[in-house]
Amino acid sequence: MLEGGDSGTGTRGMALLVHNNLDAAGDRLQKALDQLQKTIDGLLNKVDRELSGSVGELDVLRGEREQVGAALAELEQKYEDLRGVGEVVSGRLKDASIKVNTLLSE
Repeated sequence: MLEGGDSGTGTRGMALLVHNNLDAAGDRLQKALDQLQKTIDGLLNKVDRELSGSVGELDVLRGEREQVGAALAELEQKYEDLRGVGEVVSGRLKDASIKVNTLLSE
């Protein structure tokens, strides 16, 4: 008789124990998932802040690059102007040298 009575109660008890263990495991899993989500959210926020700073720095660098490019273009133009002036001066010096040599040889 003990076997028959215990058999039903034992099966229900075991099922309850398995159910409780599954519930506890489910709770632990949910807590772990919540913690993982918090960690991921924190990392995403950190990356977002760092990227925002990088975007700002990139905008500043682009502005500086434009300024340097404009200054370089201006310097290139001045170099061309000075090169032209140098050619004119060189030609005049040659002409003056020829005139001086001609006057000295007379």
